[in-house]
Amino acid sequence: MKLCFTYNRKNFLILLIVAIILLVISLFLFIIFPIIFSTLVEKNLVLSVGNGEYPSQAAFFWSKPPADTILYFYYFNVTNPDEILYYGEKPVVNEVGPYAVRETEQKREIRYQKNGEEVYYENYKRFIFDAEHSCERCQSDDLIVVPNALAMGAISSMIDPAYSCDDTCKLIIDLGLLLLGENAFSTVKFLEVTYTGYNDPFLTFAHSELFTALGNLFNNGTSIAPISIPEMERMAYFYQYNNSNDENYVVKTGKDDINNLGTVVQWANDGLLPNTWWKTIEARMINGSEAGGFSGPNLKKDTIIPFFQSFMCRSFYAVFKEESTVNGIPCYTFEVPAEAYDTTRDENAGFRYRNMEKVNYFTEWDPCPNFQMFFSKTIPKPGSVNCTEFIDCSKQKNFCDPCCTGNFVDETYLLPPGMFPLVCYPGRNKSAPFTAIYSAPHYYFAPEVTVNTLRGMSPPTEDHKPFAFDHEPNSGTITRVKYALMASVPIFQNQEATISMHLPNVIIPLFWIDSRTQLQDFMLDTLYNTFVVIPKAISITKYVTLVVAIICFAISFWCRFEKTAKESRKNSAKGPASRRHCSPDTSVNMEQGIAAGENLTTASAVESPTEQIITEEQ
Repeated sequence: MKLCFTYNRKNFLILLIVAIILLVISLFLFIIFPIIFSTLVEKNLVLSVGNGEYPSQAAFFWSKPPADTILYFYYFNVTNPDEILYYGEKPVVNEVGPYAVRETEQKREIRYQKNGEEVYYENYKRFIFDAEHSCERCQSDDLIVVPNALAMGAISSMIDPAYSCDDTCKLIIDLGLLLLGENAFSTVKFLEVTYTGYNDPFLTFAHSELFTALGNLFNNGTSIAPISIPEMERMAYFYQYNNSNDENYVVKTGKDDINNLGTVVQWANDGLLPNTWWKTIEARMINGSEAGGFSGPNLKKDTIIPFFQSFMCRSFYAVFKEESTVNGIPCYTFEVPAEAYDTTRDENAGFRYRNMEKVNYFTEWDPCPNFQMFFSKTIPKPGSVNCTEFIDCSKQKNFCDPCCTGNFVDETYLLPPGMFPLVCYPGRNKSAPFTAIYSAPHYYFAPEVTVNTLRGMSPPTEDHKPFAFDHEPNSGTITRVKYALMASVPIFQNQEATISMHLPNVIIPLFWIDSRTQLQDFMLDTLYNTFVVIPKAISITKYVTLVVAIICFAISFWCRFEKTAKESRKNSAKGPASRRHCSPDTSVNMEQGIAAGENLTTASAVESPTEQIITEEQ
């Protein structure tokens, strides 16, 4: 088969130029394009305003996130409140729900500062009950029996050193709760206890004109209550959270360093959380972006993503878990590890529950479970000896030291790993109006014995993981978020408060939230085209151009080689004849000889038949 075209210098140069162009394109796509693509991605991630003060595309979508968010509330309905209140029985709960609430958010009061390197904003949120995504029988006015967080908070104040509550103070609180008809449990409606608020006797009286008049009359115009009064006039876990903002933020725009994109500089006009919330500087630090909304581009599997969750009044961090896919987009899934919830660890000591009531809520939990099994024969049990040398028993490594007393640290009991206190009103720079404990749903990160303190709550499953973020790794864009938490209320026996004289010492779950967020389809399509279709097309193109370039080079040089070889063979064939030197006489003789030979051959041909006949006759 003929492989070469009609060779000439012009065709050779054309094919060679085509090969060079294709090779340059291929090398460009291999080496230069990834750099340009990454630079363009980073440039388009920066929060900024363009000509005419119009926001960039990134800033526009950041201010109005094109995402669908639904919160699924699951409440723990207490089915034996009287038995708990009067006989101290173990609580029995029935999980009801989900009650779906659709969330939307919009950032307002946006102001760029420091030459566009930082931006100030307020994040407003709106919550609407979504019957379509709720359970079939779930209604917004369903009645639920839950622990009375306000009443238990008032009882906790009786023993809070901050109030120095003497016997008279305690008597006033006890009588006040009785006269107002407060109970350890309340029957409330879902939407009211969650967002809109219900009329609580204590709050109603504390914000009444009568209460103000009594203060003016008997206490020189100040409150007659021996403890602080919550600012909210109605009781709800997220009262006035709807159609409001969770304090102001100042964050990095990514202009100076794209890896700092979204990093919170200030929250509520401060770079640290209040020292009345957490005990250590590490716990008070505001790390990363708001709620994990940003991470920076070019994520790796060893990347650690810090973030601040105002809803839970603290910072967290997420680590790589696995590769995943969202609508065909390859993603990295990052999750918050169990270590971030473990307040027995030294680095999380600042998040420990103060436990002013000095109650061991989980008697079956032992931080030294194997101590007696392995060491009892040679080492005394924790707390069984007197030690003269100082040992810091608040350190995790010393919990099981003979000179320490296990989970009894700093004159109170530690909570097991997997839980920490609510110290602020969710999303607000205000102290919590009631005592509550945060954890992963169904105590996902806590020891198994924690579920045994009550009946009716199933063991945790994978659905109860608290945080999971799916990031497109090249841009760091979040495509899907799963966020979950459980809030619980500690109830405890206190002989100085009538309504708690017979209560068991137990932490009762109130509810858990399963929040699901995913980008809308048009944004997912944009990400898919940008980070799947285009890279795939580029990948195919760079290999095709490289292969075609190599083929063109091969054909052009092969044909040139063939042409050269053919000419060489032709010249070799002509070589001997060109080297002969014949005289004119010799040429004439040769011509005469050839003619004579031809005549002889003809004569022989004529005679040969006669000779053949004679031979046959003989």
